[in-house]
Amino acid sequence: MIYSFKNSETDETIDISMSMKDYAHYKGESGKEECWERIYDVPQISMSNTSCKKVNPWDVNSYVNRTNEIKGSYGDLQDMSQEMSDIRATQSDTGEDPLKRKHFDKYEKNNGKKHIADKPKTIESSIAKVEF
Repeated sequence: MIYSFKNSETDETIDISMSMKDYAHYKGESGKEECWERIYDVPQISMSNTSCKKVNPWDVNSYVNRTNEIKGSYGDLQDMSQEMSDIRATQSDTGEDPLKRKHFDKYEKNNGKKHIADKPKTIESSIAKVEF
């Protein structure tokens, strides 16, 4: 793992490579300098190889195999899945993702109520209109 430290006196920055188990606060070349402060960065993940253009949105096995090869967070997988759902929706005749509709219908059949994502976004009556 690479850790960044900044010298508070000279504004010099340095990157030190050490394992997470062996982490120790950097104290300069001599090991006695107390002016080095750790710089905490937000982790960055390169997801350039996860383009949905390379995955057939209609083939479940293609998605599973592709996501098995990549590294990233759970949110990245959800984003990729949503992109594929949007592609299927634009390619279908109804304008709705048929796999999502199939899931919603199966959920309603098994549970006796609509899936929360399948419920209408607006409920309107003669008295009031409620938007979610």
